[in-house]
Amino acid sequence: MGYALVAANAIVYSILALQLLRNRTRGPAGPLTMSDAFEVLGTELKRQIPPIPRGFTWREAIGELQKMKLEVDWLRLGRELDVYEAYRYGGTKEGGAEYGEVLALAKELRSRR
Repeated sequence: MGYALVAANAIVYSILALQLLRNRTRGPAGPLTMSDAFEVLGTELKRQIPPIPRGFTWREAIGELQKMKLEVDWLRLGRELDVYEAYRYGGTKEGGAEYGEVLALAKELRSRR
């Protein structure tokens, strides 16, 4: 009886570990807003560049990331950043689905861990 309980525990914990690993590699589920995309990028940025100051600007962060020679369309990323900053600081409405390069950059950073 004891061996059966140990085996059952091992199976349950293995399934839990697989679920956690799968969720970690998949990234966020469901559709994201532009704000969510930049939050994901911020999280990856803090993991990749720990000494980045707490009150960093997105322009400073992008400058640091460009030094890393990542495979990202920097012009498109700059346009997405302009739209986000116009929303965040300029009072315009949140842009549509124009944040694909932001997520691509976050994915690139995640793969470099």
